[in-house]
Amino acid sequence: MKPQIKLSDRQLADLQALRDYDDVILESAIKLLQRPDAGPLTPAHLSSIVVPAFGGDSQSADTLIWQALSFRGLIRELSASPPEILAILRDAALVSKKPWSAEEIDRWDRKKGLLSELLSLDVIAGTAKALEIAYEHSYLLQKARIFTDVRPVFSDDAAAVQGVWFPTRLECGTRISGRNILSNSPSTKGTSGRS
Repeated sequence: MKPQIKLSDRQLADLQALRDYDDVILESAIKLLQRPDAGPLTPAHLSSIVVPAFGGDSQSADTLIWQALSFRGLIRELSASPPEILAILRDAALVSKKPWSAEEIDRWDRKKGLLSELLSLDVIAGTAKALEIAYEHSYLLQKARIFTDVRPVFSDDAAAVQGVWFPTRLECGTRISGRNILSNSPSTKGTSGRS
């Protein structure tokens, strides 16, 4: 059974924007993203690369990049190909609060080739993976704490500090594995100061 997606008003508006972009603009954006210097893998940088294709309209460039990155997330999550994701989104637009007309669906279908090409670009796939790693990192280490305990070691008569004892412990909890504790062995460092 093909997965179904329910689109919010904002998501539907973004899909409509993609549907209505001129083919020449999309082709130009794809060519700009194929440049060897298209990295680093940040959405803001990718948006700045395609802004010229949109005649300086940064909002349209952002919409294109963020939608492409979100579609790549769906591709990975659903183990689907770009054409399959575009078909799922088409079906979602048909059953949305404001269903697309036959003419609007036809315009979307004519964009499938260009949008599939966009979603297949290495720079889009790599940026989407980088974002997923960043989100997973914050998801996995939700309850991280670092404990340090610094204690002076005094002489028998408490007249001088002979050293400092300082163990360090990193405790991190995850939703997946529960609680993990990483510790180093206690260290001591001699000092020669007098109190």
